[in-house]
Amino acid sequence: MTIEVAAIPWYSSAKIYREFQSTAEDATDFFPTFEEWVTAATCHVAEAETRGIPVVRIRMQMQTFSDYCRVSGHAKDGLGRTAFANDQADKFLGNTRETT
Repeated sequence: MTIEVAAIPWYSSAKIYREFQSTAEDATDFFPTFEEWVTAATCHVAEAETRGIPVVRIRMQMQTFSDYCRVSGHAKDGLGRTAFANDQADKFLGNTRETT
């Protein structure tokens, strides 16, 4: 059985947010401040949950993310962060990817 959720990369502090921003290939796409990101991310979570979509916040850790990118071939950008969050959520929930 697969549990469907929306996974969101979650930065637990301004320090971690700046660390990811400084190493990201898409650094200019980040909000200028951690506080602005928190406001936007919180709104996105609330909007999804209002529509009945459960949200899993995936705590971002630089080493784990870097290892994931190296092994999976993903870039350190928005698509890579999203893929990482989805992968971590699937692992946490016990979801398996079906091949067709």
